[in-house]
Amino acid sequence: MSKIFRNRYYIFILTVSLAIIGNGFILDYNMNLQDADAVEINIAGRQRMLSQKITKYIFYIENESFSKSNLNAIDSLSKYTSQFVNEHEFLKNTHATSKKAIKMDSLFSLIEVPFQSIVNIGNHYIQKTPNTADNQHLKTLIVDEHKFLSLMEEIVLGFQRNAEIQLEKTKRISIILSVISLLILLGEFIFLIIPFYNNLVRKNDELTTANRKLTDFANITSHNLRAPLGNFKTLLTFLQSSKDEEDKELLLDKLNVVSNRMDETMNVLLDAVSVQKSTSQLEKKVIYFETVSKNIKEDLSSQIEESGVTLIEEFKNAPEINYVPIYLESIMLNLMTNSIKFRDSKRALEVKISTSKKGKKTILTHSDNGRGLDMNRHGDKLFGMNKVFHKNTDSKGVGLFMTRMQIEAMGGSINAESEPDKGMTFIIEF
Repeated sequence: MSKIFRNRYYIFILTVSLAIIGNGFILDYNMNLQDADAVEINIAGRQRMLSQKITKYIFYIENESFSKSNLNAIDSLSKYTSQFVNEHEFLKNTHATSKKAIKMDSLFSLIEVPFQSIVNIGNHYIQKTPNTADNQHLKTLIVDEHKFLSLMEEIVLGFQRNAEIQLEKTKRISIILSVISLLILLGEFIFLIIPFYNNLVRKNDELTTANRKLTDFANITSHNLRAPLGNFKTLLTFLQSSKDEEDKELLLDKLNVVSNRMDETMNVLLDAVSVQKSTSQLEKKVIYFETVSKNIKEDLSSQIEESGVTLIEEFKNAPEINYVPIYLESIMLNLMTNSIKFRDSKRALEVKISTSKKGKKTILTHSDNGRGLDMNRHGDKLFGMNKVFHKNTDSKGVGLFMTRMQIEAMGGSINAESEPDKGMTFIIEF
């Protein structure tokens, strides 16, 4: 794992962690506010209940004669009045220090009068001498309790509206935080993960290309040197058996040419291997087809002489091409050796090589009058690795496979047309 990726990974983890912690903190804060709203609503509801209980016990005490049950009622009245006062103070203080969306100061101001009236009447009956009627207090209590209940109902509704507003606010904040988190994660994905993934894909492609190139160059080396080495061996055999000094001199000249070409091929191959692995980075040069054909004829001089091939070349329509030299030479060499190997013994071998233009593409056509092939039967296997269709002991089924790989690696294509006993035509688009 590279240092850059580690740093990006740490940034990604830190960002996600901060987003989660921030979301949790804000949501927890809003949940606490909702809990506080619920407490206020509950206490406001209890205030309504306590005011009704206080009123009930006052009427009970008023109507009962002095008895033990009357004393119990006074104790209950004292307890409920005390709770009534404490919870009212709690509501006032909580509301005064809160930051509610809907302020209810006017309601708390209005409710203060009936509240104090209920408390005072309650305290009056707690301290009252038994069996002394006080109808005026009862009338006042009825009126003030009605006012208190009405105002407290409005306060409860206000608390509920605040709770609903807070809930909506929490939902909006949650949605906003979720969107922000998603945007952060998307940004991290776009600017951190995708570049790293693309880098991995690029490295993998380069590695795949490198492996293919290594195999390709290994095959080129063995295949392209086999023909010159065979030619060299044949010329050496002729030299050893020759008695004529002029023939020996001629054979030595040919051996020198083949040796130089082999040395040149090896140097080019070694240089090509040292080039960067990507096909697009292999150096292209302007190459003349006639020059390449001349080199091939020198490499295959003994095979050409032995086969008696008639070679017809026509390069005037497209004399040159900007291409990787080692690839073009390998392609044309393989096609020529293929024609020689699979010539028909019943007729003299004739090979035609021509070039032409098709828009921006260069077309190379290589045809012969050899044995040909049943394309319906073997066409899909023609360019396969180690595919042999004729009984040639020296054929390994590598040449056409390498030829197709080289052409396609450079963005071109190769197709073949053939019939049994009617030769073979290869059409290459560069």
